[in-house]
Amino acid sequence: MTRIRKTPLARAAAALALMAGLAGAAQAAPPELVGYPAPGGNSAAAIAGSSPASGSGLTWAYGSFDASAYAELFYGVGNWVGGSFVPGWPTLTFDGTPDVLLYDDAASALASGQAVFSGTSIVYTVGGPRIAFTRFTLTVSDSAGQPLALTPAAGLGLPSELGGVLAVAGDYRANWRFDASFTNGAGYTAANSFFDNVFAKTPGYSVQSSVGGAFYAVPVPEPHAAALWLGGLAALGWLGHRRRRTDAG
Repeated sequence: MTRIRKTPLARAAAALALMAGLAGAAQAAPPELVGYPAPGGNSAAAIAGSSPASGSGLTWAYGSFDASAYAELFYGVGNWVGGSFVPGWPTLTFDGTPDVLLYDDAASALASGQAVFSGTSIVYTVGGPRIAFTRFTLTVSDSAGQPLALTPAAGLGLPSELGGVLAVAGDYRANWRFDASFTNGAGYTAANSFFDNVFAKTPGYSVQSSVGGAFYAVPVPEPHAAALWLGGLAALGWLGHRRRRTDAG
């Protein structure tokens, strides 16, 4: 049997391939749902508004993140149903049934920090039922009020129902707002005001809305993965040193 001896260059290439594989595996790990609070803890407080369906909506301030507790962290909205988080799917109804709003890419402006979810519900009046067009808007900004871009969730390996998510890099604010209109794509007002101003409503119905936020995290690499990475670096360093000695000799 002929034994092929690897040259230093071949060994270096193999070490690089190992390191690239480890790096690719770390980067390819999809974010995992971690709920609230984020790994390592964080703070959250409602700082403006009383309800997502009233006025200018409800604004939350998030802060005090421990970046050492995760490799990457993302924030998105959905709904808590039976104790479990459902990506996307906020609900707004005027007819007593939970009418789901789905991510609306055409109405969203992710680069400007806005993800929009659209749907319909029924408003019952003495003149008969009327279709109401509903909308939920998530708007994110930094602590100074400047927009923070959202990233398409599907491109991160997250459920596409989330629409856009925020890559958390520090303190931020999130505004939640439910709107409605009898005209598709125009004339939206806060859901509570919209419903209150409907003429001759049938008694017994009210505005019902539901939405929630959650975090998705990429874990910090396991210790053995970090050791393999460092081992690959050490191998490259040794091969480089050995090659230099050979060239000099």
